[in-house]
Amino acid sequence: MQREKRANKMASVWKGHIAFGLVSVPVKLACAARSESVSFNELRKSDLEPVGRKSYVKSDGSDIAPADVVKGYKTGKGWVIVTPEEIKALAPSSAHVAEITEFVPIAQVDPVNYESAYWIAPDEGGSKAYALLYDGLKRSGAVAIAKITMSSREHVLAIRAGKSGIVAHTLFYAHEARATEEYRTDLGQIGEAESELASSLIAAYSGTFDASKFSDGYREKILALIASKESGAAPPKPEAQKPQAAAVDIMAALKASLAARKAA
Repeated sequence: MQREKRANKMASVWKGHIAFGLVSVPVKLACAARSESVSFNELRKSDLEPVGRKSYVKSDGSDIAPADVVKGYKTGKGWVIVTPEEIKALAPSSAHVAEITEFVPIAQVDPVNYESAYWIAPDEGGSKAYALLYDGLKRSGAVAIAKITMSSREHVLAIRAGKSGIVAHTLFYAHEARATEEYRTDLGQIGEAESELASSLIAAYSGTFDASKFSDGYREKILALIASKESGAAPPKPEAQKPQAAAVDIMAALKASLAARKAA
């Protein structure tokens, strides 16, 4: 009961049902991650007054009120105007129900296809059906594939079991992932000895991924610069840039790297 109460406090971006077969799970999605950066406002240099933006007609520069702005799509014959009501009326069933169409091995979903991550929590009265879906995903190790409509777009959704709940990822469509642009590697230019040394070096650096070990050092330095300017302290010193690596013998570099790692 307590977990369901906590779930109901999530700031949801979508509410509806996940359906597989005749089982329907009332759920809501909340953003699982977001990028953070330092945001600056634009100011007038003379008096530090904030600078705003306004809508204007590009052809003559005249101002225009928001109420006079409509949405248009340009075709070969000109502009086609579409109203928000017309767009809303076309919302598919996936706007309210994410229908699972198949369960696939997680290894079949290339990470390049992942777009955004979401926590899925049960909505009111859905905790048992939610637990059933989570248990099934965890036992099978499979990923459920569904379609979902949110933010005026229909997405492919990969639904998987997390550590203690269900996680979802919107996926790029095949034409968006640009798989055809992936570089074609020529393995014929490396020898067996180089390959084995590289594998040994990778093994020497192997570990367990923990996201908390990483931080945005650039963002932290910008915040430190802002704090120093605010307090009048000395600004942080720029980090010494590493010199560009010169071309070296690959075998020698692999051996030296492996020896240094073992020594460490």
